Amino acid sequence: MSTALAAGDAATTTLKDTLSTSQDFPQYPGDDVHAHAAKQYQEAVEARWAKRGLLATANGGYPAAANAIIDIDLNELPPLPVGDRDHNRRKEARIKIKAQNESNAQKRITITLDAWTEIYTDLKMSTEVTAPILSRDLKASCDLAPAGQHIGSFDGPRAWRITLHYLYHGGQRTETEKDFYRSAERIQRASTLADGCPSSDYSKKALAFLVHIRPNLSQSYDDDDTALYLINLMPKALKEGGRRIKNELKHRRASTTTLCT
Repeated sequence: MSTALAAGDAATTTLKDTLSTSQDFPQYPGDDVHAHAAKQYQEAVEARWAKRGLLATANGGYPAAANAIIDIDLNELPPLPVGDRDHNRRKEARIKIKAQNESNAQKRITITLDAWTEIYTDLKMSTEVTAPILSRDLKASCDLAPAGQHIGSFDGPRAWRITLHYLYHGGQRTETEKDFYRSAERIQRASTLADGCPSSDYSKKALAFLVHIRPNLSQSYDDDDTALYLINLMPKALKEGGRRIKNELKHRRASTTTLCT
């Protein structure tokens, strides 16, 4: 797998290969998922929820449709004294407003629970095949029926938090995970591109390093380190030109800094 990532092949998996059967929703990548695949899954999920107006809700916010329901503040329409000629009319108006506000509250609950359940359903179906333990955990942890109300509804934001916890191993990086990216880096350094190879071969390797390998390495790469690394990935015939361009850019940057100071 490190070899495929180093060559850039792991980054070119088509989205269709990772989709579940539920509304083209991404399939959970599995229990022993690496960080770059976890990030790809998260971004794919968030893109689909953003399109359907569910992303803010999945992250703990309220659905836009629920926020659009505005109550009338009864304090703006206070009761009138008993002797006032409009006392009964005001009382009737306040009763109607109170009933409308209560109806609004129920509508907001219904809209929110529908959105929550849709989020949960996406994740439940996404994990059923590739992560059955997670899938069962979602059912056990997110079903709102045991509380005695909201039967048939599920806590979508909680399901997303649980999924992210599984996806990123609770924020813990194992030595195996670190070795995976170190191996990918070593393989990239050791495998040189032939002179005259298609430019797409270099592009895949460079993109794999920038997007998948570098962000997940234990050691950091600054801009100069990254530029040198990318130059060294070039075929031998192009490396000298790459270094010349790097030095020229570095010189221009230094000159600009001197002029600004």
